[in-house]
Amino acid sequence: MRIPARERLRRERLACYVLRPPFAAEQLSLTPEGKLHFRLGHRFADGIQALRFEPSAFLGRLIALLPRPGRGTLTYRGILAPAASATKSSTGSQRLDESQSLTRCHGRL
Repeated sequence: MRIPARERLRRERLACYVLRPPFAAEQLSLTPEGKLHFRLGHRFADGIQALRFEPSAFLGRLIALLPRPGRGTLTYRGILAPAASATKSSTGSQRLDESQSLTRCHGRL
């Protein structure tokens, strides 16, 4: 995907999409027994639409999704590589004042 530097709104939308959480807070609730009730976005073929976890088991599953330290999940090549000589001029990296901060991410931030 390529978004020109002058199209700030499109770049902000992309940033909001990439930085969104892995699930909505409304999908997770605590049962009276102390278990976590996770409501799935879509019903499975066998009819399951929610999962229950012990809190430690749920955290274990979330931790398994994180990359190991020092091993990023993305590798940049070409102009976006860290050592590229033209990276600063091509990415439009410039300091923004507080009035230009990201505020349009679904009404949050």
